[in-house]
Amino acid sequence: MLNSNNLCKPVFAFLFIIFTITIAMGIQASETVYKLSNGMDVILKENHSSPMVAAMVFVRSGSKYESQYENGITHFLEHLLFDGTVNLSREEIDLSIRNLGGYLNAFTRQEMTAYLVLLPKQYIDYGMTIQADMLFNSIIPEEELVKERKVVIEEINRDKDSPDYAAERFFSEKAYANTEYNKPGLGYRAFIDNIPREAIVDYWKRYYRPENMTLLVIGDFDPEPMKQTVADIFGFEKTVSYIKDSTLVDLSSDPTFTPAKDENYGKIIGEAVFDTVANVKSTYIKFSFNAPHFTDDDYLAVDLLSQYLSMDDISPLMKALKSGAAPLATEASIYLSTYEEFSRLEVSVITGQPEKSSEIISSILDNISMMADYSADNEALEGIKTSVKTSNIYNSEKLHYLGFMIGQ
Repeated sequence: MLNSNNLCKPVFAFLFIIFTITIAMGIQASETVYKLSNGMDVILKENHSSPMVAAMVFVRSGSKYESQYENGITHFLEHLLFDGTVNLSREEIDLSIRNLGGYLNAFTRQEMTAYLVLLPKQYIDYGMTIQADMLFNSIIPEEELVKERKVVIEEINRDKDSPDYAAERFFSEKAYANTEYNKPGLGYRAFIDNIPREAIVDYWKRYYRPENMTLLVIGDFDPEPMKQTVADIFGFEKTVSYIKDSTLVDLSSDPTFTPAKDENYGKIIGEAVFDTVANVKSTYIKFSFNAPHFTDDDYLAVDLLSQYLSMDDISPLMKALKSGAAPLATEASIYLSTYEEFSRLEVSVITGQPEKSSEIISSILDNISMMADYSADNEALEGIKTSVKTSNIYNSEKLHYLGFMIGQ
């Protein structure tokens, strides 16, 4: 454990331990997907509980696909696509959706960028037309770059001021060092400050193409008419943009595109321990264990395990870390991190007692090791299953929020 030489500062260590554990998982998919002639994947999901429809376009574009020299460009581009198209100004895009009682937004994650619109069902064709216009016909105006740079840099600075973010960055850099998941989604200020419009447009052309997108439509509609609406709006002949004027390349042969990795990609080999010091008031300890790929048969079992271990009153791990008059941990959580190529079971602990770090580490390892022989509380397990089912039913009514959750 490393400590600061300046004992007057509230500086303690981040300690992240990466172990290998043999666990496996699997998940069932029930969605029906079809392709447009231009390669765009389409998923239609009926929900007639309310007269609303949400359309979400997922672009396979994120920090995972960025080089170290363009880290943050995906998120920056997301902002810029709201600044006007060849057909509509920024104000017209925003007001036209709001005046129809709708909602328009976007978000960026490591593996994807999502653009969503939620509208009463009679207006969803207009909403999807706005989406297509933004995705394929944006002008990315030079005069808007200064404003958007400031907005993104403010986000970067806000994260830098958070000790939790500092801990997560250190963990990601170490635990995901040999993968494309070790880069910050927002990027770095120096890059955002200096990236020229030409580089942004080039990135946009590379990734914002129908064959690199999935459209998810959820809500109150009939499938056959919706299929025709989707074809009319997102079909290749309707994308009057750079796509018609550019030479398209196969993304799988594009050196900037990250292809699928072999079965060992992202797996932890052996044991690795990393620690560092930072100007924070708490000590952060985090474990990352190999877990099953989401196509593996045991994926759901480990998902259930992670939820069981998170229950304060039941979990032996939580009891060891958080019970008693002087608990070891201020905060503790266990969760399953799922990626396209691999999964990790991760344990995160925050403590105000750095001198107890060794005891915390031993407690976590002991509890994880005993799980194979542990007799779980069957009533609690059934309660988790019921909670998951009811939560899915509840969330399915949230249309665009459901897209947030299942998009990845």
